[in-house]
Amino acid sequence: MVHERALAIQRKALGDDHPDVALGLINLGIVHLDTGDFAQGKLLFERALSIQEQALGPKHPLVAFSLNNLGGLNAQTGDCAKAQALFERSLAIREEVLAPDHPLIGGTLSNMGTCAMDTGDHARARELYERALAIEEKALGPDHPEVAVSLANLALAHVAAGAFPEAEALLHRALTIQEAALGPDHSATAFILKVLGTLHLEGGDPVEGLRVLERSVAIYDHHEGLQDGESDARFALAKALIRTDGDRARALAEARRAAAGYGEAGEDDVKGLAAVEAFLEEHGSDP
Repeated sequence: MVHERALAIQRKALGDDHPDVALGLINLGIVHLDTGDFAQGKLLFERALSIQEQALGPKHPLVAFSLNNLGGLNAQTGDCAKAQALFERSLAIREEVLAPDHPLIGGTLSNMGTCAMDTGDHARARELYERALAIEEKALGPDHPEVAVSLANLALAHVAAGAFPEAEALLHRALTIQEAALGPDHSATAFILKVLGTLHLEGGDPVEGLRVLERSVAIYDHHEGLQDGESDARFALAKALIRTDGDRARALAEARRAAAGYGEAGEDDVKGLAAVEAFLEEHGSDP
């Protein structure tokens, strides 16, 4: 493996505790994450963080970077309590050493918001997402794709609180940004459409949900490989087809593709896989 050879060379030339070795460990950890080996990726990230803290000091920006990444990995694997503690440490460093409107601060706040959503603290999530959005709008401008992502996150917090009109307004703004910045056929546009379509579906308008989700899935169909949000979009489309008395065979086919996607994602989508399997069991096989 290229990254393992590069890391071995760095260790030989610089020693085991050099900051550049930490970066090599991070790169190798990312490779393991990409192959679904979360345990080994986590070990490598933790080793990198230890080196950076010793070599650079506990308040270095690279330490904050590693804390944020390790927090994200713990959140992915379901340990939101540990993730939150790591995010809080990262945020404290970034708020001390960076400008108050630096986008990296917004990124950490967004990660903390996602953890709050996952643990059911929707009011806290909304507060964190609002802070992240304000920072990103100031730092990046109101029409930046990262602003669209924060708008979508904030919309999800509103959905959890039952505030559907507010969520819909945020999503339409996010969609306008992504279409203008990245194009109508970009996977990030499909992601926003997925969230908007799901909002309509769960908010009592399955016909509009079906229309929007059809567009989302059509975009995903033109991209190779599993895209962010694709499995959710296919599962939501399956539900929309059933609820509108649409093509049942296609609904089951989309649900199976969603199940395959959730299975490919591994530990990150255990809940999604369980939900789609229950859906398939309820709605049976093709006639």
